[in-house]
Amino acid sequence: MNLPIHFVIAGAQKSASSYLQSCLREHPGLWMPRYETPCFESPFYENGAVHALQSALLSQRNPDGVQAGIKCPDFLAKAECPHRLRKHAPSAKIIVVLRNPTERFMSALFWYQQIGLLPVTRPADILQKLHDSSFLRDYPRAAELVEYGFYAECLTRYFNHFDRQQILCLEHSQLLEEPVRTVERVYEFLGVDTGFRPRSLGSAKKAAVYHPLRLKILSRASPLFYDFEDRPGKSALDWRRGRWIANFAYRLVTAFDSQVLGRVLSNEKPVLEPDLLRQVSAWYRGDIRELEQLLGWD
Repeated sequence: MNLPIHFVIAGAQKSASSYLQSCLREHPGLWMPRYETPCFESPFYENGAVHALQSALLSQRNPDGVQAGIKCPDFLAKAECPHRLRKHAPSAKIIVVLRNPTERFMSALFWYQQIGLLPVTRPADILQKLHDSSFLRDYPRAAELVEYGFYAECLTRYFNHFDRQQILCLEHSQLLEEPVRTVERVYEFLGVDTGFRPRSLGSAKKAAVYHPLRLKILSRASPLFYDFEDRPGKSALDWRRGRWIANFAYRLVTAFDSQVLGRVLSNEKPVLEPDLLRQVSAWYRGDIRELEQLLGWD
């Protein structure tokens, strides 16, 4: 089944892919769903999400010349995704934003605490348990914190399935520091008007949450909005539950957090001890050397 997908934002996780999605959604020559579309990763794929995506894309009735795209930052690191994307969208263009893997790791760590995938505790405590089998059994997605930063390994799989001309790799720092120029590169890559200026330009920085109390409250509320259960029949286009009452309740909690707790509680980003930073950086040193050779980057 070939899908009418012209481009895919495949990641990396916590590398401003949602910001890039906003910039692309505003372009009159492009169309994207509002949220993520994880249909090519398990268990969505096995449960028929591709057929649901096909129906959704065909129902859009996009005018001639408008390109359809999807975004899911997990696609880059999920080993099964390149083959499935090639199978269903062989001519799609792949867009990847890469962030310093140590910074990405830390950002993901606090995000996973916020959405209930990790316990709310000190980063040092989590680092010490990442190779503990009992901890990984209780928090199975904790392993992703490390795995999602091996970019050379991930990109090699994509280069094995797609021509290099189909893949555009960007740096996270470029997207933040040179947003106009970087978004123009993406528009040019997709073959649309590069002179268009989206309203989202310059709004990439989303306030992260670091205070333990705020993290605990948000993690308790996260099941109202996020659905991480790998149950049979799970085939939604979006990984959110889609129940409007629960979603509304979650919005109330997040609004209370940002408008009340965010103003009265300190939200300073914790500073990791140098030894811990060196430990995280050491994991990726070899992969970074491979990535520089793979992309010709320094």
